Amino acid sequence: MNTNNIKDFKIKFLVLALVLIGIIFFAKKASAVLYMCQPKNGPMFLQEQPCGDAKELHRYGDPKPDPKPVPQQKQYTGDRLTVNYESIDMEAFVNVLESFTGIPFVLRSQVTGNFPLRVKNIPWDELLDSVLNETGLVAKYVNGTIYIGWPRDF
Repeated sequence: MNTNNIKDFKIKFLVLALVLIGIIFFAKKASAVLYMCQPKNGPMFLQEQPCGDAKELHRYGDPKPDPKPVPQQKQYTGDRLTVNYESIDMEAFVNVLESFTGIPFVLRSQVTGNFPLRVKNIPWDELLDSVLNETGLVAKYVNGTIYIGWPRDF
């Protein structure tokens, strides 16, 4: 290779690099996606649609995926209560909720254990959810009654 060929190659390479940088910049600024395609027997080309039968060499300006939707926080509507127990068993906890809400609760078989319970001014349904989440228990509301038990019980 002589000096002129090397110079020509460098100039062509530099021009191509600048063109590609411009394309990438334009695609990102315009929020457009450009596809660099190469048919089997033909020159490369850029287009806004996917390449189809041609081989896709590169995609410029890929749109960023939508951020994950923020899950809606559950809205608690129950009356607020304050309780302070150094240790309470599940049956006593259910009795507290039953007498506070007037809703009948049924504790399924083999639900035992004690836990400390100190909460101040929170909705009773939020308290129930918290205890269920911490213990792994679930609740089902059926015909005006709340049943509490292990997931396998339902």
